[in-house]
Amino acid sequence: MRNWNSGAKGGSPYRLIGTGESWSSLIAGEGNGVSDYQYPTYYYRPSYFAGILRRDVEGVKKWVQLFRSLLIFYQTMYLPGNIVIRAGRVRINFRYKTDDLGIAPSLNLYTATSESNNQAVAADYSRITNIPACDVPLLYEDIVGGSFHEFELNAAGIAQINTEGVTKYGIRCANYDVAGIEPVTDLVGDTWIENARYDLSVPIIYVDYEKLPDMATGWWSPAGPHSARVTGWADESDFPFEVRFEYGSDESYGNVTPWQEGIPVSEIETTIDGLSAGEIVHYRIMARTTGPEVYTVYGEDNWLTFIPKAGRSQAHIVS
Repeated sequence: MRNWNSGAKGGSPYRLIGTGESWSSLIAGEGNGVSDYQYPTYYYRPSYFAGILRRDVEGVKKWVQLFRSLLIFYQTMYLPGNIVIRAGRVRINFRYKTDDLGIAPSLNLYTATSESNNQAVAADYSRITNIPACDVPLLYEDIVGGSFHEFELNAAGIAQINTEGVTKYGIRCANYDVAGIEPVTDLVGDTWIENARYDLSVPIIYVDYEKLPDMATGWWSPAGPHSARVTGWADESDFPFEVRFEYGSDESYGNVTPWQEGIPVSEIETTIDGLSAGEIVHYRIMARTTGPEVYTVYGEDNWLTFIPKAGRSQAHIVS
């Protein structure tokens, strides 16, 4: 198993109504602010991951503010290509917690989108979904200040990993905010869980994966009056695999050569028969795994103009 990790950007969008409002309005309303500690660099972190503040507003106990947090893992685009992700986890260092309200909020990781790939904006408050990316919430009683805690990604969380772009998650209070259940309390005060800010304890995503072979279609040379030798290359692989070539008059191909054993980090060749002088042939190499899990990967499309004699070969790579 191979491993990869990266830090996050982000911020903590919130809803703040100074005069207070109902619980249903607090959780369903629009965000109108964002934590000051959001920057376009992952070396500084938003200050609150979950904050539920209940204050005595003009003698009436009302809900005043709710924080959610956005995590932007902007470097997942640099994960290797052609991989099978087996597991993942997000690690957070929590600095502090307080529960004046006696409600013991739990936290969980959820899928998310955002307006920016660099930092949170207020509107991202409603872009953090209620789809859990981790099956097991982090209970308030299990949160230890100054310690690292991990959210193990479930199937939805793994599917959220964008190997060609930016990966985004959000952290919300699971037992009240996401559940839509108003905390039962007669107390007044602040309840929040704060991450480790002002240092390099950034949220980290860890990805465990296995590598499929990267395939590259190669060049050709005449092999006879009606045949051409075509080549390709296979990169390293964590799976056993076999290879063949597809070929035809255009990029829909329509013909294939026999399967042959694939050897990682090697050149592969085969012969295409039945060609005529001047014929244009598109071809590409492909591979499929031969274990219980079947994955297929392809090389790029190349094409040749067949010349049935020895000499310089012709090939064209279509990018």
